[in-house]
Amino acid sequence: MKKILLLSISILIFASCSKDDDNTTTVTNATVILKNASGQPVSGITVYSYSEDSWEVDGDNSFFSNQNVISNPEGKSTFSNLEYTGTFFPNENQETYHFSAHYSLGGVNKKKAVGMTFNKGEAKTVNITID
Repeated sequence: MKKILLLSISILIFASCSKDDDNTTTVTNATVILKNASGQPVSGITVYSYSEDSWEVDGDNSFFSNQNVISNPEGKSTFSNLEYTGTFFPNENQETYHFSAHYSLGGVNKKKAVGMTFNKGEAKTVNITID
């Protein structure tokens, strides 16, 4: 009886483990680097991220952005884990994100945007020139 019980437990353990149960998490990250026309980093500028669906429906409206990050002294705005609700639908491994810098230059409010397509779990960097 003990052998049968042990055998049953062993089979149950092996059957419940599968290759796709791997708890490894990959996330999609982006770094936007802001530079002025001279190539110097620009800090203190808010950069907004939008999923493709949000961008198509609402455009560059910061109210509808998915995340926003202020550029650091190196001009970098780092977006961690872009995989929020509504992106990378099941069985899709690509998504396009749009990043937009909102700033004022010479008293004039400006926006500059760039789009990038990511594979799920990928990290990319893009530059935006503030001029």
